[in-house]
Amino acid sequence: MHATQKPARLSMRRFLKSRYECDDKHCRIRVLDCVVIADRTAYAAMEWVMKDNDRRQVVGVVLRLERAPTVEAKTAVAQEMIESMLPSDADCPYRILRLLSPTDDPRALEWRQRCRARWRRQASH
Repeated sequence: MHATQKPARLSMRRFLKSRYECDDKHCRIRVLDCVVIADRTAYAAMEWVMKDNDRRQVVGVVLRLERAPTVEAKTAVAQEMIESMLPSDADCPYRILRLLSPTDDPRALEWRQRCRARWRRQASH
């Protein structure tokens, strides 16, 4: 997979906005919120609105991060996934999950459940 370079000076929210947000005659895509965990994983809630039928959906996006070995100290986004791809990363914060649309996608539901189980384990320690 080709890694995307994010300049270190650019916040993750601004990077996601520049990479994904659009508003054309077919749809509007925007970043509702994002969180970076331990400089290794970013989680985002992305909203898609289809303009032909006003269908709105908010999905979870997971980005695995690496430091690129360059002088500019860029961050490499090594892998980009949506929740239905069943990412192995499951430390998505509640503030992101609560924004996501209801779904019947079994893999997205499994990923959300793994995130909730992780919160319960952390809360019990």
